[in-house]
Amino acid sequence: MAGKFLTPKRRATRQRSGFQVSGSKTGSTCLIDKSYLIEPDDGNIVITANNQKLTVVELFYQNIGVLGAGIYLYPSESCQVTLELSWEEDGQKKDKQSILKLDSGYWQGLGLIEELKVPDKYKIISDTKFTCSISTSALVSVYGLLMGVLDNEYLTTHDVYQIFKEKTNIYIPEILYLDPTEDCLEFTLEEGNHRGDGQPIVCKSCNRCDRFLPINIKQEHERKTIGYSNHCIKNAPCKHNSFSRYEILSDNLNPILKDYIVRNNQDSVDEIKSYYGHQLECRVCKKFFVNTPLNPLRNSTQHREDSLRRRALEVLVAELLGKNWIYHEHRINVKTEFDVHIWEKFDKQCFKCGCELSKPNEMDLDHTLPLAYLWPLDNTATCLCPSCNSSKSDRFPIDFYTNEQLELLSQKTGISLENLQSKPINQDAVRALFERVDWFFDNFLDDSEYQKYRDDKKAADLIVKSLHNVLKSSRYEEDLVELYKKKTGRSPSTISLS
Repeated sequence: MAGKFLTPKRRATRQRSGFQVSGSKTGSTCLIDKSYLIEPDDGNIVITANNQKLTVVELFYQNIGVLGAGIYLYPSESCQVTLELSWEEDGQKKDKQSILKLDSGYWQGLGLIEELKVPDKYKIISDTKFTCSISTSALVSVYGLLMGVLDNEYLTTHDVYQIFKEKTNIYIPEILYLDPTEDCLEFTLEEGNHRGDGQPIVCKSCNRCDRFLPINIKQEHERKTIGYSNHCIKNAPCKHNSFSRYEILSDNLNPILKDYIVRNNQDSVDEIKSYYGHQLECRVCKKFFVNTPLNPLRNSTQHREDSLRRRALEVLVAELLGKNWIYHEHRINVKTEFDVHIWEKFDKQCFKCGCELSKPNEMDLDHTLPLAYLWPLDNTATCLCPSCNSSKSDRFPIDFYTNEQLELLSQKTGISLENLQSKPINQDAVRALFERVDWFFDNFLDDSEYQKYRDDKKAADLIVKSLHNVLKSSRYEEDLVELYKKKTGRSPSTISLS
């Protein structure tokens, strides 16, 4: 049943999102919206939207404009999605395409953006078209198709192009500063059949840009972030009401979400209850208006601290496990480059999203099991694109991949499925650390780099604190300082921690 569909709008479409230091919303409100449930036709769903003419505006004082499109999907089974964005510019037809693999069981935002040259402040493009083709045999919920140009007052008047370029893909489609509850376009269902309402979607308000953007609220998928970063991860459940309870402004109390709707008797309102909580500002506003003002400080201190801690852990783990540098070891023993080996093992594509990586240097090597938990970079490494590697960060595989992907990852890396489905610390490294605790404090931490102070913080203190946090989260009761005192009869001189 092909046809045209439109998410209900709450006001007229607008292209400009005004910059505000603080929006009129608190960040603690939400809407529960409906989606379309689409059944494939012979294994395909094809959705299209057209916009005849758009005005591209100059951004960042760089003679650059941005065109983009996006959509939110909730597949009931894993599927492959092909996105295509086409337009006419200066009399020429142009297009951009991307092929993605989507997991099942939760909402995912995806889209395309393209930078355009804008020599004279404004530029007209025409015949813009967005096509989303889904290869699947199962039902898919569809929500909030967006297409337009990036037109944000702050971005048109500030040179923040380098900030914009950092890991841009993980912010699509939210980076277009369009609101899926208000700015969605009518779409045509070229292939597939409309089967009524799909999965409900919760859209939380941002206290800076005033948009309502999607979140995954079901606890098992809440860390699959879309519009907002989580607030409490290590200390979940989040106990901060402003970050974890969102007043429902719509009247759609969908029964599917009944386990996440609570009554606030004091204010006589219904609220969505989040397990991990979410930041008050959306990820894009956090990128430009929260992180950017702090970057001068972070660039000189915290960024170096993070990098130093990571390098220290790499060296420490290798020493504790008696391993050589993997690049050197692989070159000597196998006569090939380690990164090329991993790239080819994973068929020259990102294991998570399936995008093609034409060269090894387009790949990020992921530890698979996180370095923070004392796992080394070795032949169990995973090939990821930069965006997926950034999203994974220090997360365990169980928090990032589907069950099907975990099974395949076990086959490719040789890591047992049991380890991939749990959150283990490297017990061999822990035992070695406990046994050599005197060497750790007296020799390893005595390195001149670790004895330096940065922003009144000693690097060695940060390394020890990081290890203590990981050991505690893995339910070890041992304290490294106390182990050292017990073994040597004195306090370590290389740290200033008590």
